[in-house]
Amino acid sequence: MPLRVFKTVVLLGFAGLFAACESSKSSNPLSPTVAGPIPGVVISAPKLLIPSAGQRVAVTEQPVTLLIENPTTNGVRPIGLVFEIATDAGFTTKVFSREAVEPGADGRTSVKLTDSLATGRTYYWRAMAADGANSGPYASAANFDVFTPVSIQAPTL
Repeated sequence: MPLRVFKTVVLLGFAGLFAACESSKSSNPLSPTVAGPIPGVVISAPKLLIPSAGQRVAVTEQPVTLLIENPTTNGVRPIGLVFEIATDAGFTTKVFSREAVEPGADGRTSVKLTDSLATGRTYYWRAMAADGANSGPYASAANFDVFTPVSIQAPTL
């Protein structure tokens, strides 16, 4: 077989292989393979409630629980929430991240960390929502401090 024919056969074989792997996208907005983003869908930013900006959290009150007011959407797809905590305002050093959190039924959603955060530090947290095709904006980040309370006992004689 001449080299030119061999190259053509190999290339056609690869093209067929890639065509077989291609998945089709659905126009059904509830399909997991929807071609997104879906035009006209708007997802709002959640409202950060607790810890509030500048709040001080005693090391004895850990693990921290994050609380938001749920975002809204005009879309038909269910949303999942993303929570993040970082040691810097730019979120380059994340110490906690949880995705696909189901919104609470009462209009608020809380996430309790599984571990305590280090004391003597400032942390930044934010949240956002996505429906698999569209994403809303992150809420403006809020900072909070974790501290070790000092207790001074009365002296004993």
